[in-house]
Order: sequence, then structure tokens, then C-alpha cells
Amino acid sequence: MDSAKEGLQAMSRKLVFIIFLTALWAGVFVTSWYMSASVEGPRNLDTGFRRLDVLVRYQIVAFGIAALAGIFGLAWRREGRQILVIGLLPVGMTVVLVAVVTGTVWMMSDEDGTETGRIPVKPTAPAAVAPEGGSTL
Repeated sequence: MDSAKEGLQAMSRKLVFIIFLTALWAGVFVTSWYMSASVEGPRNLDTGFRRLDVLVRYQIVAFGIAALAGIFGLAWRREGRQILVIGLLPVGMTVVLVAVVTGTVWMMSDEDGTETGRIPVKPTAPAAVAPEGGSTL
């Protein structure tokens, strides 16, 4: 009886730990987007790079937590399918997100690899038309 009770407690501790890692990953993931959007500054290249820097740093931490949850989920897969699924959930969602972003960038680019969102070429000023009977100077 005691060994069955200890096994149940150990499994529940492992499950709680996997759920904690998954919740921590979700928190860091959402925080990365919020912190990136909260970077103050004018709309220029410098501010864009600061936002990207903040986003990438948080995403690296989130991926580390996702990898850790995946490793523990695989290591403890004999404890139950639920631990495996919850442990691999952050890694799977990260892979799907990267695939969606990559696919979107690929779909928006031309055949030569340049992006289609180019700045439109502004028309030049219309040619000066000479008034009737006079010169343009």
C-alpha cells in the first residue's frame, strides 16, 4: 500500500512540475510580446532594433524553458501519456509558430528573394508646360 501511495505522490509531483514549466513558458512567451511592444521611442530603425532585441531575448528564454519541459516530458514518459503531452506542448507550439512566421515571410517574398512590401517609387514632378506665347524661364 505504501509503495503505491508513494508512486502516486511521485507521479503527481512530476506532473505538477511539468505543468509548472509549461505555465512558466506561456508566461515568458506572452511577456516577450508585451515587453517588446512596450519599448518607447519614435518609429525608426533604432527603436525597431530595440524591440526586436527585447523580443528575441525573451523568446530565447522561453525556448529554453520549452526545451527543458520537453526533456522532462520525454524522460518521464513512462509515468503516463499526460506528462509526455504536456511536456512536449511548448516545444510543439514553438515549432508551429516558427513555421508560420517562416512561411509568411516566404510567401510575401518575390522569386528573387526580395520582399514585396517595397517602398513605392514616387512619380517625378510633371514636366513644366510652357504657357501660351511665353517661355518657361
